[in-house]
Amino acid sequence: MKVLMTTDKEMKVSCWTCFIFVTALISAACALQCNVCYFDTLSNENSCNTTHENCMAEWPFCMTQSEERPDGSRIFTRGCAPLLPCKPDYCEEMLIKKVGRKDCNITCCQEDLCNRDGYGTAGSEERVSRANRMLEYFVIIIGICFSLLGRQL
Repeated sequence: MKVLMTTDKEMKVSCWTCFIFVTALISAACALQCNVCYFDTLSNENSCNTTHENCMAEWPFCMTQSEERPDGSRIFTRGCAPLLPCKPDYCEEMLIKKVGRKDCNITCCQEDLCNRDGYGTAGSEERVSRANRMLEYFVIIIGICFSLLGRQL
């Protein structure tokens, strides 16, 4: 019968490898999911065919954007967004003054599928923030790693 001996260094390397792998899995599983659709009344479209997409880490917001051109036609967009269009002055400074839109409205949020009609209205259920969920997963992973090393928190 052969006994397998593991050194403390090997155990630490195994633990960190496990930690990185599990963290990557959780990050992928916890990617923000947004409603996605687009229509342009200039192209005789008047409604969206909404689908869902998982956002990249660099695009941490769900966005709903409505723009009106000087001729009265409208563009409507829902999807993942970076920080820039979610800044309070983006519509006025970028789309109205620089692009020449007549009107613009952008709302951003950070909950799964939050960029939908009626989100955040009175009586909506309480939501756990994505940051709190990630913190819970992180604490669990750290606990598992320390347990594997034979230490207690």
